[in-house]
Amino acid sequence: MDATMIKDETLDNLVKFAGIKVDIDKLSKLAMDGKISLRDTLKFRVSYLKGKSAKLIKQVISKIRFNEGSKVLLKTLNKMVIILV
Repeated sequence: MDATMIKDETLDNLVKFAGIKVDIDKLSKLAMDGKISLRDTLKFRVSYLKGKSAKLIKQVISKIRFNEGSKVLLKTLNKMVIILV
């Protein structure tokens, strides 16, 4: 849903809010250039969060900015009992 339904990259925000100094853009560029796999970039990003508080997730959720029309779509799907994660 990142960058489609919301204006943010959730995992990048988790790393940022955790105060971790890592160049996420550099990881993404390495993957886009084929120097490392997208899977490996995901592993790296998630590994930076090891041992961090679950409160971090609440912080990031509170800062989510929805793209235009996203909330209407989510409410409609919810009424249709279509569950998104």
